[in-house]
Amino acid sequence: MMNFSKLAVAGAMFAFASIAAQAQIMRVSVPFKFHAGSQVLPAGDYEVRIDQASRRVTVANLDGRAAGFHNFKNSVIQNESNRGSLVFHAYGDSYFLHSVRPKMADGAEMYTSRAERETARNLPLREVSTPVMGSN
Repeated sequence: MMNFSKLAVAGAMFAFASIAAQAQIMRVSVPFKFHAGSQVLPAGDYEVRIDQASRRVTVANLDGRAAGFHNFKNSVIQNESNRGSLVFHAYGDSYFLHSVRPKMADGAEMYTSRAERETARNLPLREVSTPVMGSN
């Protein structure tokens, strides 16, 4: 019975380490308000976490006042640059988080929201990226 308990604890520790290793965490300063999922977030400094296991991106303001969650549809081709970035689709003065690209790692491409589809009908698309300030 003792060996089973040790095995169970070891298995749980391995699973936790695997999950933690799958999360990419970055810090970025976004100079404009933007849509992340169903949330509209103000300009500011953010921590962005990509969890490949749950296929979710979390965007949290560093001052704790705003957060957004966004499921993503697929992993972006590995970013091999020395800097990561957040890529936004911009239509006029409306910005929508499109993809998260950590340095030297797989990123995430977001689903297109209803709000973005409606905005895109009337305005031309521009891509805007903001560089990552730091990452894990």
